[in-house]
Amino acid sequence: MINIPNELWSKYGMILAKKTIPVSFHNHYKKWLRYYLDYCHKYKQPYSDSQSLKKFIEKLREKNQSPDQQKEAVQAVSVYYDMLEASDSVRQLRPDNQTTPHPNPLPMRDEGKIGDEWKKAHLLTACWKRNIRIAARNSFGSGFSRQNR
Repeated sequence: MINIPNELWSKYGMILAKKTIPVSFHNHYKKWLRYYLDYCHKYKQPYSDSQSLKKFIEKLREKNQSPDQQKEAVQAVSVYYDMLEASDSVRQLRPDNQTTPHPNPLPMRDEGKIGDEWKKAHLLTACWKRNIRIAARNSFGSGFSRQNR
């Protein structure tokens, strides 16, 4: 298991509360996020890539997880993606594993050119979020919407 910083858990908890996800679901969401981050680490997948989420859900299917569990996992990881998008300190919110070859989810504001690179990163983020929502709708039907995240 990878070491996940306490700051990530506290910010993730704040995002869950902000999105009015019932407190009774918080531990389930955290469990799915931990599984997802462990999966990404084990299989050397980028933490913030919609393709990683698709592969993770495929792995859950292989392990006979129910469609409801798969949907909950998608929702939990989507909250994580939202947190990454909103964060100015993404580096601090990555799992702490120095040897990982995974790229940072977004370039840091204090690293080199801010302007065009930062805009490109935000555009790419918006694209993969859209792709995740489309994939979730395709996988779980039209019942998956913004309110379900």
